Amino acid sequence: MTQWRSATGELLRRIPVAGPHVSAIALVPDGKSLVVSSGSPGLRGIVERIELDTPKEKRATLETTFDLAADLSVTNDGHRVAIGGQDGSLQI
Repeated sequence: MTQWRSATGELLRRIPVAGPHVSAIALVPDGKSLVVSSGSPGLRGIVERIELDTPKEKRATLETTFDLAADLSVTNDGHRVAIGGQDGSLQI
């Protein structure tokens, strides 16, 4: 993933993710971190919470019960994530 300054198009940094394919991204309401789902068909997916305001991204990871997430949603307080799998399952 890459982080850009939207006003200028300046590349700020490249952010590595755990899996080869990013399938969903959600910004945490405080704007200080992202939740990213990545993975590969046939393998378990990975959901990462990546803190953006630190010099080196701090991460919390979760292995999903399905291979790729179709959607992510973060609660207003930023403490829970709902993950919808492409197979129709839901993980919170």
